[in-house]
Amino acid sequence: MFYMTSSTVAGKDYDTRKVRLLLRTAKELVRLAERIRASVPRERNRYELSKEQIASEFVKDLTSNGSPMGFYKSAHKLFRRLLERSREMFKEGSNNLALIGVLPKKRILEEFEESVPDISQLSEPVNDDKGGKADK
Repeated sequence: MFYMTSSTVAGKDYDTRKVRLLLRTAKELVRLAERIRASVPRERNRYELSKEQIASEFVKDLTSNGSPMGFYKSAHKLFRRLLERSREMFKEGSNNLALIGVLPKKRILEEFEESVPDISQLSEPVNDDKGGKADK
């Protein structure tokens, strides 16, 4: 919404393709959360499970029946795409507001950069072929 509003205020047409891609990625994230929630019982012995217990049960089920590395890679890719698209649209939106003099570009970008981790800081999968000190 920020991107669309700032583009309109600056007298520019916003890129509907970018907006659709970001919304599609966000919907994929919602589907992932729903899949996790649906794969685990919501209550045990008539007690509702907490979010932490649901996550723990999901991980147990994933390690026993599924592919933890496959899940990790798909979730990692999803979060990376979401972060890249959000960052790109936020940067364009802040450029639009800086263009019309509403906000200084440097300050708005610094605040966003501080609140969102760098893509390179996302954890990478462990390579099981390379043993560490504890394996020797």
